[in-house]
Amino acid sequence: MIEATEDFDIKYCIGTGGHGSVYRAQLSNGRVVALKKLHKLAYTMVVTEKCDVYSFGVVALETLMGHHPGELLSSWSSSSNQNMMLIDLLDPRLPCVADTMVMQDIALISRIAFACLSSKPKSGPTMHRVSHKFLSRRTPLAKPFHEISISEMRNQNIFAVDESEG
Repeated sequence: MIEATEDFDIKYCIGTGGHGSVYRAQLSNGRVVALKKLHKLAYTMVVTEKCDVYSFGVVALETLMGHHPGELLSSWSSSSNQNMMLIDLLDPRLPCVADTMVMQDIALISRIAFACLSSKPKSGPTMHRVSHKFLSRRTPLAKPFHEISISEMRNQNIFAVDESEG
């Protein structure tokens, strides 16, 4: 099962629920099955910080979108989402995105959320580093807010700094 999902890579995720994610896997005999991956806790009885980081990313995206990001997470590998714009993802009930400070905050939260949702948890940030990122100063956007794509948010490695930072 682990081989069929490449260690539960996000590209095989077809949905998420309150008790874990569901993955599509093709077994060596050709049979296609749906697998539910439980929160690590269920396997090891140890809560890890990486579980918290991933959960934080889900909650942060849910806050920005106004609903659970399960469909977005399960379709990351599809070409239809490659050019989706960040502004199209946002809950229309969010404050007006014409405010520069609001746009900078939304961009920062989005970058942090996508970093937390890394398909390889060991390469994701720690919660300590996430909190430091939130405390850092706002940076001007490199391009107009409406031109920022989801793929750009996902591909920015905002935590690629010296590990001794924290």
